Amino acid sequence: MTRAMMGGRLCDLRHLRRLSQAEVGRPAGLSKEAVCRIERGERELSFYEMACFAKVLCISLDAFYRTEADGRWDITACLLPYTPPAPEAAA
Repeated sequence: MTRAMMGGRLCDLRHLRRLSQAEVGRPAGLSKEAVCRIERGERELSFYEMACFAKVLCISLDAFYRTEADGRWDITACLLPYTPPAPEAAA
């Protein structure tokens, strides 16, 4: 799977979950700009970072990487039951 394909899938899932790039990147210690570069396919993604994204987005990594023989990707196969994160308390 290319970086561009991975980035596109992450972007689709992030939009589906209605999360910002900063919210997705925070648990992995990534800035909004780093997440943006990943989504555009300009930056490699480590396994640790992908595991953090999977936790925040509540997705199955197995289904995330799976592409059908005809080239399709079933986004719904990735999705696990999801509870939106609680709003952060204002400091």
